[in-house]
Amino acid sequence: MQQSHSGAMEQIEQLLLQGKLGQACRLAASSGQWGHALFLSRAGGDMALHNEILAKFATVTFAPGSTMHTLYSIFARQPVLPPKFDQVRAPPPMVKNWKRNVAMMLSNRAPGAHKTLLQLGDVLWQHYGQVSAAHFCYLLANQQIGDNASARIVLVGADHKRHMRTFVSPSSVQRTELYQFAKQLANPQYSLPPLQVHRYVYASMLIDFGHVEKAVEYLDATVETVKQTGMKKGGGHGYAYNTIMTGHLDVLRQRARTHANLAERKSAGKRVLSSLMNVFSKGVDMIVGDGSVSASAGATSSVSGPAGTSVGQPALSSAGPVASANAPNANMLATGGAPVTPLPKALNGTGSSMNDVDLSDTPRNPAGQQQQKQQQQ
Repeated sequence: MQQSHSGAMEQIEQLLLQGKLGQACRLAASSGQWGHALFLSRAGGDMALHNEILAKFATVTFAPGSTMHTLYSIFARQPVLPPKFDQVRAPPPMVKNWKRNVAMMLSNRAPGAHKTLLQLGDVLWQHYGQVSAAHFCYLLANQQIGDNASARIVLVGADHKRHMRTFVSPSSVQRTELYQFAKQLANPQYSLPPLQVHRYVYASMLIDFGHVEKAVEYLDATVETVKQTGMKKGGGHGYAYNTIMTGHLDVLRQRARTHANLAERKSAGKRVLSSLMNVFSKGVDMIVGDGSVSASAGATSSVSGPAGTSVGQPALSSAGPVASANAPNANMLATGGAPVTPLPKALNGTGSSMNDVDLSDTPRNPAGQQQQKQQQQ
């Protein structure tokens, strides 16, 4: 082996003496002298030759699809993914380990990493239907969000190519807004004009689900964004974006506000009606509750005298309990509607009690008195 090694080095030396750098590098690579091959190709200044030697080194040394093979192939400006493959029987090795390969490319930025990320995203989406993974690769490659079918991204995580009519959803709009917010943290002037059209659709969804007030706030923010974008030099999408889009947003916002005001009025009317019903119910309870006295049949009513003492009075009617003498309406209710004769003044609440009644002024029968006198005589 030492003889083969020494023999290869002699041949490399002879080629270099003749000025044949390319042949010397290829001979060093074929004989396994990778150090000499890489150094000579780099030192000679021929980048095409260096990339050729580096690609051969990556293919011989590392397994296809490994992170090292991917990195060296990118540095060599060689395609990592094959142009054609059987997605079922022989998927690209890089697809199985795509997350680690993406991490390697992000950690070691190379001029060809951008193109490789886009190719990887296309394979993940077109051949395996992994939309979110594909969009992740696109965004890392700084792919711009578009507004037509040929764009790689329209809404983050939404497949606008296979589901053209239903790809706009609340989750996809929210994910795209999060991406816009993240970009604005680094650049406050960053904006996504294509997103505003889908925000209009999202506001319509909020109204359909009954979130009218949130939709109005959302539309206010969208209108402001559209106006600011259109005011910028070269911003917006021209007349169609700045004028027609603003008009549609204003119409929807006005309708949402009108609906919100009507709903608020109806709610206020219901609250007023409920309050009036509560007041009326309490009033009826007070009238019925204060005018009735719960007592059993044959019970006696209490009449207060001047000294505050109470005297028991017989019941005025056996049909029900006896009520106070000062409440004739209550007496009528207590006796079943029949009028009740008021108590004498001496027995009502303003006179004396039964024990203090003076009967000396009680009128006498004159005929009876004369008969008694005749009998005595």
